[in-house]
Amino acid sequence: MEAEAEATEASDPLALVTVEPAPAHEARPCWLCSHQAPNLKKLKTHLLLKHGQHHHLCLFCVDKKGWSDSFASNAQYNQHYEARHRGLIADPRAWQAQDRERKSRIKARFREQVRQAQAQGRPMPRRERLGRDHCLLCPNKPAFVTDLAFHQHLIAAHHYDYCKICDLIGPRHTVRYHITDRHTHQLCHVCGSSSPRFRDAASLLAHWQQSHGFELHRYHCFDCPAPHRPVFTNLEQLRHHLLDEHLTRGDVLRPMRKRRGLAGPDPMDDLTEPPVPPPQIATVRGLPNASGQDCFAISVLHLLAQTDLGQRLDPPTHHRHQCTVASCVLGHFLQDYAKGSAGLDAVRVFQNYAHFEVSHLPVDCGDFLRGALNQCAASPAEHRGSMDLDPAFKMFLQWKFECDNCQRFVVSSCKEYVLKINGSQSGSLSELLNKFLHERVCRCGALCQVYPAVKQAGQYIFVEIDRAFNTDGSDSKEIALYSLQLQDTYSIFGFQYRVIGTVHYDLENLQGGHYVTRIFSDPLECITIHENKIQTERKKPDFDADAVIVALKKIEITSSSNDLKRIELEIEYENQSLEIESNPPDADNHPKSPEPSTSKLSKPNSAGEEDARSNEGACPSGSNPGGDFKDDRELSSVIDLPKSVSMKAKNQMILDVLAESEF
Repeated sequence: MEAEAEATEASDPLALVTVEPAPAHEARPCWLCSHQAPNLKKLKTHLLLKHGQHHHLCLFCVDKKGWSDSFASNAQYNQHYEARHRGLIADPRAWQAQDRERKSRIKARFREQVRQAQAQGRPMPRRERLGRDHCLLCPNKPAFVTDLAFHQHLIAAHHYDYCKICDLIGPRHTVRYHITDRHTHQLCHVCGSSSPRFRDAASLLAHWQQSHGFELHRYHCFDCPAPHRPVFTNLEQLRHHLLDEHLTRGDVLRPMRKRRGLAGPDPMDDLTEPPVPPPQIATVRGLPNASGQDCFAISVLHLLAQTDLGQRLDPPTHHRHQCTVASCVLGHFLQDYAKGSAGLDAVRVFQNYAHFEVSHLPVDCGDFLRGALNQCAASPAEHRGSMDLDPAFKMFLQWKFECDNCQRFVVSSCKEYVLKINGSQSGSLSELLNKFLHERVCRCGALCQVYPAVKQAGQYIFVEIDRAFNTDGSDSKEIALYSLQLQDTYSIFGFQYRVIGTVHYDLENLQGGHYVTRIFSDPLECITIHENKIQTERKKPDFDADAVIVALKKIEITSSSNDLKRIELEIEYENQSLEIESNPPDADNHPKSPEPSTSKLSKPNSAGEEDARSNEGACPSGSNPGGDFKDDRELSSVIDLPKSVSMKAKNQMILDVLAESEF
């Protein structure tokens, strides 16, 4: 070893010298000229622009020690890279080979579909899209089938933004420079893609003062760290600052491509769920807002019209104009909405806000939705009909856990028609739901990891995202705008749910207090409804950045493979619970929240069923998907499980038997 070290030192005297790199934000002098760069990023930009043609430099060495040797040719630099930095640049040949194999499979499948169509006399199939967008900013180069998914990934993972006027996407600071340069009086450079469109400079200045606290002729740079943000007296100075300090070579804006055909599912992909049926939406009607104060109610009514609440409510006909009970008023309105009655309006709903738990205006749309479902379910049978609303709309969750900090046994439950989750911190809908379901705070303040028992999961799930937060302790609140990264379907409690609609803040309306309802009829398009204005729009990458209510509907899939998959999810959830009980987390540290997942959010359970962790020796039963076994005892008796084995072994034996049987 000593001889090798001496030989290495003789060949390269600096090989064994350890250089402590300076912080990235400190000033960096150029060793080739007298230029003083404000930071490391600007130093590398200076080297590429000023010395790139006459010197072959290694930017990896600049990152590591602040300077680099000058190589005579690219061949010498390649030798240096192989000797010192090999592996830092990902080899694209691996994912390129996988992409070629995927395209070959798609072409072969298309040829087989054409052959079958010709043999059976059916119409010719549509050719599938071969190309996929690869994110070159990620180390593993993930592929995306649609442009929408690719743009959502860029915004969520790499802090990208886009210009809503030009449909250009790029790094956030580049978009801000573009807005200050091209749309000075039309968009707010601080809000970016969430900015309203302004008519003139006066309305933009009013927005700056009210929303961002800007004083006249004082502009802050929000790309700089918060304690040291510079202030400029005009936008021209701000543009020069963005160009000098934050924009680098290669930061360009690219056009957001329009809708393209989808690539079909790859048979080699990990597809565990059966095909999902296409969405079916109800008829959409416009509703006038004569008073200008009822937009919150109109947005909720548009969303409820996409459910079967109008069919479940069966109020008497002679109560149409006299009765003011919530079930009568809402039931008659939804029936008229579905029929498309002429001159449809919701005046009777507006006149009876008190019967929907609305005591004063304005009110949040989530509170109105919650009050409407509560009052309709509590109405007497003669006003709402014989059908019960709870199996379709009510959620009943129960948490039983022991705090590792204070050793207190805690039992809590949630019986709500609308789940209200904290959205003050950014995250996807899957992450927010996982945090709501699997994290509970004990009275002592400790954060505990829990697994809820689902006593009842309805056909519809309404989730309210509380985006409000308070920064200065005053009564005024701000709203956190971030993308929920909504997917078309979610697997929740062992069932498939589809996102059927959302309610959003109307950021385009400068008056405030307005909402927009979006109904999803296509993976890449949505129907946007604001009062009596209806239009079909292409989904933007951040179309869900201002969503406050998400409505999901259970997908009815009759498939034996889906039944077996549901039981596998249940037993996998049971095994996770047993592992946590046998290996409890350290009491001194707060347990970490579970990893976000869209495949498992909680364990399915039937109504009135006890917690599965206290039911030793029983297989967890969700909604009896097979229909042949009435409960866990009958299932265990049919399979003939021995009593001496552990719970985890019994679960595995049940899976083996079910996999071999026709069930």
